[in-house]
Amino acid sequence: MRRALAVAAAMATLTTGGIVASTASATTVGGVTVTGHNQYLKPSCVALPTISYTVPAATDSWTLAANVKGPGSPAPVTASAPAPASGTMSVKHCGTAGPGAFQVSASYVEAGTTTVVTTSYTLSAAPARATMKSSRTSVHTGQNITFTGATSYLDGSSYRAMQGWVTLQWRKAGTTTWHDWKSFWANANGTYSKTYAYPYSSGLVFRARTGRYWTATAYSAQQWVARTADSTRYANCTALNAVYPHGVGRSGAVDKTSGTPVTTFYRNTSLYNLNTKSDRDKDGIACEKR
Repeated sequence: MRRALAVAAAMATLTTGGIVASTASATTVGGVTVTGHNQYLKPSCVALPTISYTVPAATDSWTLAANVKGPGSPAPVTASAPAPASGTMSVKHCGTAGPGAFQVSASYVEAGTTTVVTTSYTLSAAPARATMKSSRTSVHTGQNITFTGATSYLDGSSYRAMQGWVTLQWRKAGTTTWHDWKSFWANANGTYSKTYAYPYSSGLVFRARTGRYWTATAYSAQQWVARTADSTRYANCTALNAVYPHGVGRSGAVDKTSGTPVTTFYRNTSLYNLNTKSDRDKDGIACEKR
């Protein structure tokens, strides 16, 4: 005989890593409870234990077949065992399908009688983290500055290193508009270290941005880097090239050479005038170097 139907649903709110998601949605029909557990996305295609079930002790034999509909079209899953029983049914989801809401329709068959239990769950973009630290808090235009940091994503209850795309961004002090500057790939350990010649004529605020197809976008803490004028008389080219790898020249100077001219030197007439003794060929560029 078909059991009397009793339906109960539970829904709560959980905040994790800046993302608000719903906890499991449980539905009970005919004494059978099916729960859809909300998850965060993971990379590639993985089996997620998203459906749990509980069958009443009075049941002699049963079969539970769950069909899931949502992004990525997870394949149907089935479970059967002597009663009483409870367990977890895993569906396969590919992170490339993206986040979304999933509907579970579970057909419970006992002694030829079918009862349909429906519930739902969601897959959300996994929280990610990014860190960034610059090697200098003040820098001359043209001087090398190194940015180091790490990226990770939430996998279960802990964060795992994430090899992914990182973009360094900057904004002017007192503004809210961010500009992309340099992009690169973090290594397999989720870390990076990148060195660039500082190209700007003013101090700026920097941060790192990261994210993969299965994660939310994450930003590092912001760091101010002040720009200071360089008035150094360098002892020799070794010292000057340690700060300006391609040399320093006056505005409008052209490298005097029979080969390929250096065009990447730092152009600053005032700084060049302080270091003219290092301009051996008197072409207006001190310590030019490819």
